[in-house]
Amino acid sequence: MKWLLLSCLSGFLLILSFPPFNFFPLAWFAFVPLFFSVQSQTRSKVVFSVIVCFLLFYLEFVRWITIFAWYGWIFAAFYLVLLTALWAWFVSPLLKNSKFSWVRLLALSFSYACLEVVFGIGTLAFPWGDLGYSQWKFLPVVQITSLVGVTGLSFLIFSCSQLLFWGIRNKKLYLLFSGCLCFIIPFVFGTARLQEKPQRRTISTALIQTNDPESLKWSQKAFQSSLVELNQLILKAGKEHPDLIILPETAVTGYLNRDPVLQGLVRKWALKTKTYLVVGTLLDKKGSPENSLVLVNPNGFWRQKYVKVRLVPFGEYVPQFFNPFKKYIPVLRGLVNFRAGKKFKVFHFPEGKFGTMICFESSFGWISRKLTDRGGEFLIVSSNDAWFEGTPAQQMHASMAIFRAVENKRSFLQVGNTGISCAINPYGKIIVWQKPETRAVVMAKIPLETGLTVYDKIGGFLPYFWIFGFLVLIGLTVIQDRKV
Repeated sequence: MKWLLLSCLSGFLLILSFPPFNFFPLAWFAFVPLFFSVQSQTRSKVVFSVIVCFLLFYLEFVRWITIFAWYGWIFAAFYLVLLTALWAWFVSPLLKNSKFSWVRLLALSFSYACLEVVFGIGTLAFPWGDLGYSQWKFLPVVQITSLVGVTGLSFLIFSCSQLLFWGIRNKKLYLLFSGCLCFIIPFVFGTARLQEKPQRRTISTALIQTNDPESLKWSQKAFQSSLVELNQLILKAGKEHPDLIILPETAVTGYLNRDPVLQGLVRKWALKTKTYLVVGTLLDKKGSPENSLVLVNPNGFWRQKYVKVRLVPFGEYVPQFFNPFKKYIPVLRGLVNFRAGKKFKVFHFPEGKFGTMICFESSFGWISRKLTDRGGEFLIVSSNDAWFEGTPAQQMHASMAIFRAVENKRSFLQVGNTGISCAINPYGKIIVWQKPETRAVVMAKIPLETGLTVYDKIGGFLPYFWIFGFLVLIGLTVIQDRKV
């Protein structure tokens, strides 16, 4: 049973590495017990050990999904564990091999990077549990993501665990030192990078954090009172004379393009504040709702809009595969299918250009990279995190803003209903962090940037790099084993 306890220990170390605990140093050796547990085991025991480790982790990590439905929590955890189990089955010869080899070690690390690539693609993509995200409170090592993205940081963390394991097992100091280098190298790089100064060109922004419970947000009575409170917050922000005021996702819950009363209210906000506003609202297109942001100019007119492209499965639409099951699952029966946008949008206004995202989209580094490549000088995400109802998911979501900022060397603004609303500078430093479940006007002066990072330039090729590197290394292990 010792091997089972070791698997559980790795699972608990992973849990403690992420929000709400945030003991981020634990991630660097979290897999050491798991590696001990799978040594010289059968393939079935290797897979079972990995399942135990990650099942513990994901059951806790996605426990907040129970606020929607308990079976949604179970489905999400088992889906993520299933992918991990398939990975473990495929690489079990590498996991259980009791003889050290640099080629096998690199092959296993590359395979883990490939697993994270898989987590980020497809209809059910969910990259929140990527190892690199555990480091959000430790800015020096986060800086390495400006070169290789979050997956690259995960690669280093996983490699560190492997090297520490082999150093302990074989009593080799050079392997222990190599494991420490996985941490030291990004730390030194990041420490130097943090000494850089952002550009002097800045703009003033106001983030409007509302605090409307999801259970009341869509009722007609609550809608009227929320508009009154929203009006007060916007006028309060206007007195600070910001260059841009940003509202949360669906702050205006009606169909702005169909409701003259709402149009008049939004125009009044612009005229009274004499500034540009990013308004989260619904738009109606051929009878289907669109989750949208519109940029309203100081004269009260809007010519630029963004319609959310990456919709949340089971939140904003039912994936086609699950349609036959709707009649058996009450939550799915009442779900409205939103119309997805077709293009990511960079808004233009006199003070600069900024990339726009809505809620879940900030989880994906490739979206921010695309917006930066199209000329965005800073990035925003407008969100409605009232769904999370005070769970660690609020912190998980907001922490990703730090990585998007560093990866692209762009200031990043997150504004949300119930929060967390925050402003992050291009090096991941927190300018302001508004605690959740509060109603506030969050003022932030942010620097603008125009250059591209290494990640911006090569990020689109990195998934192929991990996959190609893994295939090459697997081939080398086969050749190496045949020689033996």
